[in-house]
Parts: sequence; C-alpha cells; structure tokens
Amino acid sequence: MAAPAVPLKTLFNKHRRPFGDPVAYVHNYQRFTRRVGRVTTPYIIQGAGGYAHDRRSMHKLQRDAGGQIRTPFKTTRTDVILDAYNEDDPGFLRLTVDGSELVCEYFLVPFDAPPSGQPFDSIAVNWRSHTVSSSIRGGSGPARGRKRPR
Repeated sequence: MAAPAVPLKTLFNKHRRPFGDPVAYVHNYQRFTRRVGRVTTPYIIQGAGGYAHDRRSMHKLQRDAGGQIRTPFKTTRTDVILDAYNEDDPGFLRLTVDGSELVCEYFLVPFDAPPSGQPFDSIAVNWRSHTVSSSIRGGSGPARGRKRPR
C-alpha cells in the first residue's frame, strides 16, 4: 500500500524545516551552513567515496586571486558559509541519530597513509531545536581545528 500523498505546502510550512542536507556525488568533501533567522542548517557534500584512484583525480575547489581558501569562507550568498572541506583524500560520512541529535562525522581514507581513525570534520545538529555544534577543520589536508564538545 502506498503512503498517502502530502501536499508540498504542508511539508514546507513554517513549522517544518530541514535539520541537515547530506548529499553525495563525484566531487570532494564540503560542509556549508546556511542561517535563516534563528535556524542554522548544515549542507554536507560527501562525494569523495571511492571514484578517484589518486590525489590528482580529486576535484578541486575554485581559489581566490591569491590561490587561497580560508574557512570559514563567505560565499556569494550572504546566508551561506563554507565551514570545512577536503579536496585531497577520499573518505566516508558516518551519521548517528538519537532522540534529539544528528551527528555527522567525516573520516578520511588517505591515498598515501593509513586512516587515523579520528574524524576530519564533525557536526552535531539538535534536530528539535535546530541548534548546531561543530568541529571546524578549516581547509584541506590533515585534520586540524577544535573538537566538538560532547
């Protein structure tokens, strides 16, 4: 039996908001946040999961005139910020959900070293209150930054 159809206006009314949007395709790893009013929504692009056979095959982000990408990076949209990215190594995203929180942890699987076992980036979203606590790694390459409090 098919589920009953729900009108789109019901899904997108003022009481329903996404608490995250993980997507994957042939790309690299990027994490953005978008703030609308008091609601912050993370957008995770996790597309470095195995298509590339070496570092040169990984898709690269566009650089500014100085050849840099410093995070947090303000995008052309005033409400969207690039918080973290990795364009050097493949990896995978682990999602954990409990009664109030969605935790997204991104782990690198480097081409030329064993995996560290520690997340390169992580973000926790309280899906009830739409609050975000995150670990911002700031750029590409080895994990750096501060750990998300537990």
